[in-house]
Amino acid sequence: MMALSTILMLAIVIVLVVAAYFWGSSLLQTQEDTATSSYVRGKMLEIKRNVIEVTHEGINSTRTVQVDLSRGELSVLGGAYCPGSAIGKNGLVYNITTSTKLIQATNESWVLIDPRENSTKCDESYEENGPGVLLGRSRPHGSGSYSNEYFLWFRKLTDDDSNEFLISILPGQSSAASGGTGTVVLRNTGVSGTTTNVTVTVI
Repeated sequence: MMALSTILMLAIVIVLVVAAYFWGSSLLQTQEDTATSSYVRGKMLEIKRNVIEVTHEGINSTRTVQVDLSRGELSVLGGAYCPGSAIGKNGLVYNITTSTKLIQATNESWVLIDPRENSTKCDESYEENGPGVLLGRSRPHGSGSYSNEYFLWFRKLTDDDSNEFLISILPGQSSAASGGTGTVVLRNTGVSGTTTNVTVTVI
């Protein structure tokens, strides 16, 4: 009888330990995902600030930003900023695949996650709006996982005198990187009309 009680107690202890392990692992993963999300937002906003600085400083002005890419991929998207009056390319995307949805939205469209902006319009007034906007979305990615995208998008601004201002993001020799630590190199490569060209290389 005593042996049976001991076996029963041992079985209960094992079940509790296993349950605690899986519960703890899930909790730690959620905390890690949340920390990663905060880190990526901060880095994308840092890149935005540096892009704007090199446009103000003139041709050949350069900045570098170190980014931890151990859990995701950073890509440079050249192309039209707003084809057909919809959010297009012309920016950088940091993509992370997780088991949880990091960016809450009712659908899979881009949502505003930039604390300094309040508009996602393609063309905005220069007053009280910035040329760069941080957007995000989470989309299903296979069974039980999500692709979380943080998109630093650059759009056109117009001042009171109808002068236009656009930062054109151009991919450098390397337009994407993942794993380990990456370096984002931002360089002002000149002005074309009313557009300042910034070449972005990820190494």
